[in-house]
Amino acid sequence: MKHITSILVIAIVIQMTAGFLIKDIIYEIAKSVLDDNLKEFLVSLKPMLKTGNSSLGIPVLDPYENDYQEIYITEDIISIKGDLTNAKVKGLSNYIVNEAKFKLAGLKITLNMTLSNVKAKSLYSFEAESKGISMYGKGDIDVEIFNFTFAAEAQLGLKSNKIFIKSLSTGMHLGNINFNASGIYNNQPASETINSIVSQSGPYVVNNLQWLISSQVDCRLTKLINSYLDGLTLQDIINIIGYYLSLLYLRECPRQDKNIDFATLLTIRQCCVINYLQFSEIIRTMKVLAALIVLVASCQLIGANFVHDGSNDLVRDYVVRAIGDKFKTALEDFKSIMKKGNAKLGIPVLDPLDLEHQKININEEQVTANGEINNAHVDGLSDYVVKHADFKIAKWNASMSFLWSNIKGKTAYEVDAYIANKIPVYGAGEISFDISDFAFSTQAKLKVNLKTKKVQIVSFSATAISVAKTMINITGLYNNDELSQLIGAVISDMAPDAIQDFQEEVTAQVDQILLREANALFDQYTLDDILGLIS
Repeated sequence: MKHITSILVIAIVIQMTAGFLIKDIIYEIAKSVLDDNLKEFLVSLKPMLKTGNSSLGIPVLDPYENDYQEIYITEDIISIKGDLTNAKVKGLSNYIVNEAKFKLAGLKITLNMTLSNVKAKSLYSFEAESKGISMYGKGDIDVEIFNFTFAAEAQLGLKSNKIFIKSLSTGMHLGNINFNASGIYNNQPASETINSIVSQSGPYVVNNLQWLISSQVDCRLTKLINSYLDGLTLQDIINIIGYYLSLLYLRECPRQDKNIDFATLLTIRQCCVINYLQFSEIIRTMKVLAALIVLVASCQLIGANFVHDGSNDLVRDYVVRAIGDKFKTALEDFKSIMKKGNAKLGIPVLDPLDLEHQKININEEQVTANGEINNAHVDGLSDYVVKHADFKIAKWNASMSFLWSNIKGKTAYEVDAYIANKIPVYGAGEISFDISDFAFSTQAKLKVNLKTKKVQIVSFSATAISVAKTMINITGLYNNDELSQLIGAVISDMAPDAIQDFQEEVTAQVDQILLREANALFDQYTLDDILGLIS
């Protein structure tokens, strides 16, 4: 994609600079490109990727081969040092140009291309560190991707007669991926686990976590293209393009007498030969990190079962005391009950919450899980502030908002699960967590069935969830402690942003769970029962 992108830069300038070309023949060819022929021009470049062009300094790019490539990345969140050797990439010319438009007035290009099938293999070695977590390995990589679509919108600029990318916005869609790497953590089981994760979850991650991938790609690709454009004047590029277009024109019209001076031709090797592997390594790294984030989403869903066994009386007391003018006071007073329990109401001590054993059986649309948790201990459930509480009895409408300053806990676990029917999650070990500033708010609409006199919740709405900071430590996930440590660090770092970015999806699941569990509880009581409890 780098090579294609750099060639696109040349195509862009063709349209930008047609009016400056001196020779009529070159001007006419460039003008034809300007007149809505950018797509055809890009398609015409495909044969050159296979054969190369020695006059233009462009090597064969399909297959692309590189004997050695050093990898050196230092960013705030990750540092990587390593190398790739004997790398070979096939299929870069097997692209389809779905869309290619250029707006001359706004200096903006829109591009959408699909690579039907790309295969890459290489030997590798690397050492990496992210948030104090180490990764390393040495072996070989064999990757095959199918139906990879890349879309981009670039805003161009001219400064001192030099062209540069002002801004770039990209999007990606992946049909499928087969990923095989050996030597990760110098451990074959760990390698096989990561291979399975990336292969099965790759399309889901790329297609649903654009917020994580695109921002990194936009930034790095902009810097990469501008580094190769640096120092090239507009006239330099005019000469380069003029020469290339002349060759195309002469090939199509060999009988016409063309006397063109090529003396001003400058090498475009630095513009057209951009190393593919450096960029692909960045993308591959981001895919793995994003996949790991998705893997542990089930841990958050599993947590919903922690208080299930003792929750009926808790919720009943909450509903009873919510009816009336002292809604907020009732919610505040419930904190002391959570700490001491209430045998008369059948409410056990809930802070700290101790759960000796709880089976896990989740069968939702996006998550299926079986397993158990043992010796769970959670502190801080009563340490909440009621930020807002209001109950309109005439409308049977309740709204509430809470803030927990700190919740921490730990448990032993066993789990065998799938996320989105694709991503496997399994293992046995321990989980500890420390959550800061957990905020929750919602609105509930209720009604009373006049025939049965039972209370029913019609809907939950306007639900919002946020977390300021999370600290997660996991052992035994995928039966590999090093991989567990890495996953825990990724969740800790990314969970607050992920909850915000996927707020709609998260709250939709929470609303469904609340609605199902609350109505199952209310089905046990009539309105008279509830009024009797209140009295």
